[in-house]
Amino acid sequence: MSGVIMKKFIMFLVLFIIGINCIVAQSSRMFIPTDIKKAYDKKTRSLDGKPGPAYWENSSDYKINVEIFPDKMELVGTESIVFKNNSPDKLRELIFRLYPNIQKKGSARDNVMKDEDITDGVAIKKLLINGEEVPMNSRSLFSGRINGSLLNVSLKDAIEPKSETKIEVEWSYPIPKNKLRTGLYNPNTFFIAYWYPQLSIYDDVEGWDRLQYKGTLNFYNDFNNYDVNITVPGKYVVWAAGNLQNGDEIFTDNILDKIKETKSSNNIVKIITLEDLKKNEITTNKEKHTWHYSAKNITDFTFAAGDSVLWDAQTVKLPNGKDVFVSSIYNKNTKNCEEILNYAKTALDYFASEIPGVPYPYPVLTIFNHNLNSSGMEYPMMTNDGISTFKNGIASVTVHEISHTYIPFYVGTNERKYAWMDEAWAVMATYNAIKAIFPNYDMAANDAQSLSSSLGQEWELPPFINSNILAGESSSYFFATYVRAAYAINLLQSALGVDLFKKAIREYFNRWNGKHPIQFDFFYTINDAAGENLEWFWVPWFFERGYADLAIKNATFEDGICKVDVQKNGILPVPVSLKFIFDDGTSEVINKPVSVWKTGNEIYTVEYKTSKKITKIELGNNTIPDCDKTNNTYLFVTPAGN
Repeated sequence: MSGVIMKKFIMFLVLFIIGINCIVAQSSRMFIPTDIKKAYDKKTRSLDGKPGPAYWENSSDYKINVEIFPDKMELVGTESIVFKNNSPDKLRELIFRLYPNIQKKGSARDNVMKDEDITDGVAIKKLLINGEEVPMNSRSLFSGRINGSLLNVSLKDAIEPKSETKIEVEWSYPIPKNKLRTGLYNPNTFFIAYWYPQLSIYDDVEGWDRLQYKGTLNFYNDFNNYDVNITVPGKYVVWAAGNLQNGDEIFTDNILDKIKETKSSNNIVKIITLEDLKKNEITTNKEKHTWHYSAKNITDFTFAAGDSVLWDAQTVKLPNGKDVFVSSIYNKNTKNCEEILNYAKTALDYFASEIPGVPYPYPVLTIFNHNLNSSGMEYPMMTNDGISTFKNGIASVTVHEISHTYIPFYVGTNERKYAWMDEAWAVMATYNAIKAIFPNYDMAANDAQSLSSSLGQEWELPPFINSNILAGESSSYFFATYVRAAYAINLLQSALGVDLFKKAIREYFNRWNGKHPIQFDFFYTINDAAGENLEWFWVPWFFERGYADLAIKNATFEDGICKVDVQKNGILPVPVSLKFIFDDGTSEVINKPVSVWKTGNEIYTVEYKTSKKITKIELGNNTIPDCDKTNNTYLFVTPAGN
């Protein structure tokens, strides 16, 4: 083949691929917003679900020094940030998040806050960009202005593409007592989150994330490196994301020996006991200690501290040969924490070997437990979990929050716009993992019944609608994010089969680990990995308003074969389950996967062969949502088969 012919062939191939991509984009039933299409035009994302050839993301290195003053309920800190602009754009401003300003007077909030919990918010004492101090609330072009939970900084000199910028901040704020995922949980027991001035994310889809933090929407952060020094009173112990660098300088020999014992065995070790607290033999005798923690390539940093905290720990060995140092910490007055580490180990084993089939990616996991409520919250390498009075509830919260390690932290989804992408994953993962702990506890069935009673109502909206829009209506947000989307992803196993489902999910995790997928990246990746266009499933379950309703339209019985016509009245495809009841009191169930609806057919005929006499046919079960069950029974006046 000559060079000219080769060039023409390559040009034809390129144009053909572009044409096919255009056809796919235009013929897709999935509505793609015009601003999202721009990312595909820029080739930062691809229609096969892979990161595009021009994909990029920014990152930062944080060095933070922080001190908490329990008597004054105040946090004071300084930080140095090296921001790496890996984008192709000149940046003429910087956006910081000041999360504690959710408690500042006048800030927008999703929930009502008591007057005594309102504070003056974050005090920025000094802000420097490349060594030059930024005037706050100035009318000059180079200035910083606080707007709710955001700090907007107009820059004198634009930040060039592929360059680094050094930022220095001094700040303080009152530590909250109302415990909105952070604050004082017991006397002298703190969990500190949403606490440092954090650079907002600048991405290829929207540019700067300018959404206010109002209490519901959570994470969308770059993957950063953290080096943090935390100063606390001398009797306090600090647990944080990452590895402790100077434990040998702070812990007594008694505690150090127990830590070594934990790391050298698979046994649960009670590192800090009530006896240790009484003897005051935990830390060396100093007025203050500074705890040094370091973590790389994570999306946020949190820590817990206290002088009345019990500590159980266990080393969990993963299938890839790595160890995870798992801690369960709780104030001495917190009850029902005995099984936490067993639940955590079961979850880590399940996630590593089953779904997603990815070993826990970090060296430590610390579970902070409290009795103040039964809800939980996730952070990289840490969780903040409420303890209920029921074991299955405790296990569910533990497993759910650990599952978030994978999304939005291992895979960095935008929870502020697409919360279902991490919450639905966590709920679905808990559906499956919890059965290893409580085999008869069927969370999916509970959600199926919730779907039956709520789908199609006026307030019920599809998950595709951005979370920042749904968040203003708590019922709509919760149902779309946690229930409908979770059940749908779990149902996808029925559509694909377990093995293909696992393969597709693992491919998604492999492609987007350390990156920021949007909704379409998930849909396209699963399509690509499964080798099938799943729009017949994605569109009704994620994009459209509607409900699930199967009905028995007709049934006949001839020559030992019963034919049952099942009609799909609602738009949401669900599996078909038929129970045939015989005149001798016995019965048999026939199950068909949700994929029977993939061709767009509205009627599916089930053929069932039997020599028995059928008296009744029942459609559905408690694991399948159905908004109208009055059409789910077919009676034979005379037993069929007579």
